[in-house]
Amino acid sequence: MPNEIVSGGQNTVRISGDRVTRSHHPWSLATRKLPSVCAEKQLDFVPKWLGRDQDRNEVFEYMDGEVGHDPLPHFFTSDATVCSAGKTLRQFHDAARDLVNDETLTWQFAAKQPAEVICHGDFAGYNCTFKDAKVVGVFDFDCAFPAPRLWDLSYVIYRFSLFLNFGEFGDEFGDVKNRLRRMYLFVEAYGEPSQTARNAFGLIPERLKSMVNWMYQEAGQGNQLCQRSLDEGHHALYLKDHDTIKTFYQKELC
Repeated sequence: MPNEIVSGGQNTVRISGDRVTRSHHPWSLATRKLPSVCAEKQLDFVPKWLGRDQDRNEVFEYMDGEVGHDPLPHFFTSDATVCSAGKTLRQFHDAARDLVNDETLTWQFAAKQPAEVICHGDFAGYNCTFKDAKVVGVFDFDCAFPAPRLWDLSYVIYRFSLFLNFGEFGDEFGDVKNRLRRMYLFVEAYGEPSQTARNAFGLIPERLKSMVNWMYQEAGQGNQLCQRSLDEGHHALYLKDHDTIKTFYQKELC
């Protein structure tokens, strides 16, 4: 197993053998309890919390497999991958649902109503591990919080179906028609009807705008990662996709 220090969003993540060490945060009690609840429900794709080290960092089980970093691996274009994401997310939502009304927990973000599930908040290839084109691990729960299930569904559709750089597709995922087909496959695997897929697609612009607002807020408070993302123009892509996806939805899916 690897021994390395990697970038981990708001954390410095250290991988050492079969352990992953992440920074401690005010919401870490919640991100510890999530894996515990999932373990009680026999979900083997969520890393176990192993305690804290001498520097008070959070220590988790290392999840073996290939992480879906950019450029996305070829298997990401398969129906198996997008269906696996749908089934996995549904299992996670169902397992963690008991925490929605747990007032002893502090999350990074305030609950968004109606709070139906605990959303992962950043369910994307870079926070999953894969084997044989299927999700076998899900990690990084710093953005988890109580919210409508559509909040998670919309972002997973954006990242897995794949609607990044909307309208200027130059990858192996095909045209808009094929991406919409993948969207419906994902939501079907999640266990919801096609109307839920359309509703989730329609929420993508709001989801992206929320991300950009958060990046500006965090950068203003000294978050260097968010400042770097702004400097590199990530927000510009999200805002462009906000406009193009909103226009497409209003014309084609409303």
